[in-house]
Parts: sequence; C-alpha cells; structure tokens
Amino acid sequence: MNPMSISMSLSIGAALALVTVGACGGKAPSPAVGNAGGGGAPAIAAPQPGIHACAFTHEGHTYGPHRCDVVAGDPLRLDKLSGMELFTSTLAVSPDGLVLTGTGGCADMGTACGKPFTVTLTRDGDAWRGTVAADGSDWWLAGATFEITDQSGYGGAGYGGDGYGGAGYAD
Repeated sequence: MNPMSISMSLSIGAALALVTVGACGGKAPSPAVGNAGGGGAPAIAAPQPGIHACAFTHEGHTYGPHRCDVVAGDPLRLDKLSGMELFTSTLAVSPDGLVLTGTGGCADMGTACGKPFTVTLTRDGDAWRGTVAADGSDWWLAGATFEITDQSGYGGAGYGGDGYGGAGYAD
C-alpha cells in the first residue's frame, strides 16, 4: 500500500469514528406511531415502551392505577395486566391522536371477555385520555374514561419500576 492510500484510509477511518461517536450521544427521541414522511400521516409521540400506570374512571370513581405495558413493535401494543378489566390492544395514529383498539380479557373478575372496544386517546398533560366506545355492548365501562401515563416506570425504583414483576409476569 502506498503512503497516499494509507493516509486516505486513516482519514476515512477517523471520519467514521467521529460520525459514530456523534450518533451515540444525546437523548433518543420519543417513540412515535405512524409514518414520519413519505406522504402518510405524521408521526405522533406515543407512550414510551415500558410499564405505565393506567386507569378507568367511571361515574366519578377511578379504578386504578393499574399496570399497563406498552410493547414496541409495529403496531405498538398496549396491554392492561392488573386490576379487574384486563385487555390486549394496539395503538394507531388518528387525526385526533391515537386509537386504542382492544379486546377484553377473560380473567376471573373480567366482564368483557372477548368484547372489542376502542378509545381515541388525546394527550392531556402527562397522560393520554379518551372515552371507551364498545359498540352494541352493555359493558359497564362503555362510556368510561381510560387513561395511561405518558412516562414509563410505573411503581418507581423501590417498587420495581420498569423491572416490576420480571419478564415472566406478562407471560
């Protein structure tokens, strides 16, 4: 290899190292749902993957906070894992915010076994809130408000935070 080739290789290597170091710094952007470009719906910040506090409020009574897990993927998944009315759901972008599309769980104390429902969630301070819509259903939570905190880490470090319950808890 001639001296010019060695010099160019070192310069390119140094430039790549600077780009790599620069790319690793700073805070990662909040997760977003949707298409950030290319003519689709704009990306909307969504609750971060992790463990969140969530609750239903019905007739002035708040049932919670309970554990809701937001799981990264396409689509973003939101699962309510504690309390009386468990469910699995996905989150999608809508013109008004996010649409949670869920199915009621069949746990011992659940009353919505297999029932579909939706909630259009809008950002409200440090949480996402919306009204439960359960078409053709007499589910007691139809018309209630569902909310999930924006930040993950429900329970705090002393209670387990993001590690609460361990990986096997959701299985």
